Amino acid sequence: MKAGILVILIIAVSLLNCQQKASEPQTTAVAAVIQPTATEVDYGLLKMYCYPCHSPSTPSHDAILAPPMEAVKYRYKLNYQDKESFVNAITSMMLNPQKEKALMNRAVAQFGLMNATALSEEKIRKIAAYIYDNELEKPVWFQEHFDQEHGVKAGTQKQ
Repeated sequence: MKAGILVILIIAVSLLNCQQKASEPQTTAVAAVIQPTATEVDYGLLKMYCYPCHSPSTPSHDAILAPPMEAVKYRYKLNYQDKESFVNAITSMMLNPQKEKALMNRAVAQFGLMNATALSEEKIRKIAAYIYDNELEKPVWFQEHFDQEHGVKAGTQKQ
């Protein structure tokens, strides 16, 4: 008889304990997964594939391997104001660089023509769209060099 009462008591305590736990709010920890935005991904592509040569962190104009991306953006936007034509022109040049279609002749003379890239067209288009849509990092020396080359500080444009 004592054994039966003990079993009933254990079952009753277990049931009460289960009901109490069921009514308490569940506090299960869920790890938040932070997904980068499309813009962050596209910036990552620019940083990974373009900045090794077009670096915004070079200490001087003499130390750079290719013109800063800000200069590339400026030159291409002069010729291709709308986003679609800008992206198409950058993509075409990156997939098949040709001296005849280069817009930056002084840069080509100084640095040489860039090599064709092995990047997919899709990645190139993402990079080009990012360049078009966003403000780019500039080397510390860029604005002074740009102004000097384009006669901006003197108040006149170079002819």
